[in-house]
Amino acid sequence: MAKGPWLLEAPQHLWDRLRNRLVLSTFGVMLISLASFTGLSLLQQRHLMKQRHIERALILFTALKRELAREPNPELLSRRAVAHVLAKYSSSDFLLEAQTPSLGTVHPEEQVFSSEQLSLLKSIKNPPIGNPIFVTGPEGTSFLSGGTTLTVLGPGAHLHLLQNVNLDMQSLRKQTIDQVIISLLALWMALLLIGILVERQVKPLADLRRFSEQIFTDVLPGEPPSVGNAAIEIRDLRNSFAQLLASLRANDERKMTFVSMVSHELKQPLTIMQGSLSSILMREPDLAPKLRARLVMTQQETLRMASLLNDLLDLTRGGLGKLELQLTPVFIGKLLQDVVSMAQESRPGKITLECNFEENQSLILLADEARLKQVLMNLLSNACKYSDSESKIIINALQDGPYLKLEILDSGIGISEYEAQRIFSSFERGLRTEGIEGSGLGLAVSKMLVEQMGGSIGAEPRQEKGSRFWIKLPLTTIHDI
Repeated sequence: MAKGPWLLEAPQHLWDRLRNRLVLSTFGVMLISLASFTGLSLLQQRHLMKQRHIERALILFTALKRELAREPNPELLSRRAVAHVLAKYSSSDFLLEAQTPSLGTVHPEEQVFSSEQLSLLKSIKNPPIGNPIFVTGPEGTSFLSGGTTLTVLGPGAHLHLLQNVNLDMQSLRKQTIDQVIISLLALWMALLLIGILVERQVKPLADLRRFSEQIFTDVLPGEPPSVGNAAIEIRDLRNSFAQLLASLRANDERKMTFVSMVSHELKQPLTIMQGSLSSILMREPDLAPKLRARLVMTQQETLRMASLLNDLLDLTRGGLGKLELQLTPVFIGKLLQDVVSMAQESRPGKITLECNFEENQSLILLADEARLKQVLMNLLSNACKYSDSESKIIINALQDGPYLKLEILDSGIGISEYEAQRIFSSFERGLRTEGIEGSGLGLAVSKMLVEQMGGSIGAEPRQEKGSRFWIKLPLTTIHDI
C-alpha cells in the first residue's frame, strides 16, 4: 500500500512520542510528589508526637518541682523521700531518674526497671536538657529521652526522663503505610485517568492516519472518521482531509469524464476502420501478399486499440458508478466449458489447457455471465502470453465454503509477492514483462468487475514455477434467486 506524505504520518508519530513522554513525566512528577508528601507528612507527625510528649514531660517536671519545693529544706531530703516523690509521677512507660551530688542516682520508690531501660539510662550519660531526643533500645523499643535541672535538690542536680513511645511510633508507622497505600492507589487512578484522556486525544489522530493511507490507494475512501469533541487542531485536520477528498473526487470525475468522452469519440472511427478492413480482406482475394499482410497487421492493431478503449471505458464507467451489470444465474459447468472452448481457439503455439471440475457439482453463481467470461478470458490470455509455447495451463474450480474459487495456474515467468500487490492497479505491469505486449488495464478491469459481483481476486507466485491467479465469488442456490 502506498504511504502518504510524511506530514500526514507525522501527527501519529509525534503524538505517540508525546503520549509516552506525558505519561512517563506525569508518573515521575506524581511519584516524586508522593514521596515528598509522605516524607513531609511523616516528619510533621513525628514532630507533633514529639511536641505532645514534650508538653506532657514539661507538665510533669513542673508538678514534680512543686512537690519537691514544698519541703522546708528540699536539699536535705533523704534518698527515700526523693524516691517517694518520683514514684508519684512515674509509670510503666514514663520512667524518672534523679541525679544529685549528695544522693547520687535515685529511682522511683518500688520501681523495677527492665534490663533494656537500665541499659538505656546508663548509656545516656548526659541527657539532653530541654530538647528531648528519640532513642532506640537494644530490643528495638522506641523511647523519648530528655531532662531538666533540679536546683531545689542542690547545684548540679538534674532529672532524667525516659518515656516509652513505642506504641506511638508503631501507630505512626501504620499511618505512614496506610498513607503510602492510599497515595499509590490515588496515583494509579490518576495515571489511569491520564491514560484515558491521552488516548481520547490520540485515537482520532490514529484514525485519521489510517484514513490518510486509504487516500493513496486506487479507490478514494468515504468521509473522514468523526473526531467528536477532540482538540480544535484535530478538528481542523479532519476538515482539511474532507476538503482534500472533495477536491480529489472532483479531479477524478473530470479526468474520468474526459477519458470516457475521448474513448467514445475514438471508438466510432475504429469501428468503421475495422469494418472496412474486414470487408477488403474478404472481398479482395487477389491482393498482393505484402499488401494483405499489412492490412492484416493493421486490422490486428485496430482490434487491440478497440480492446484498449473498451477497457478504458469500463474503468471510467466503474469509477463514475455508471457501469451496470446484469446479474443472472450462472451454472459453473456450462461457463467453464464455454471459456475453455474459446481459449482453445485463441491459444498460441502448443499450449494445453486442463480444466479440473466435477460436472456432477451443480454450483450456481449470481453474476454477469458475459463479464465473468471477460475476466476469465483475460486471465487465460495473460497466462498464455507469459508462458512458454509448449507449457500447460490448469483451471481449477472448487467450492470453498459459501464461495466458488476459480484458479488459473501457469508455468510462465511468474510474479513476486510485491508484484502481486501492484498488478491489479491501472497501468501497472510485472517487472519482467518488458517486450511483451500489454497495456496494464486488463487486471484492473477484472478486479473492478469481480468486486462489483461481490467477489475478490488475487495472485500469488507458485512454489515451483509460474503464477497462480484466483477468483472468489459467492455461491447461490435456485431457492435464493
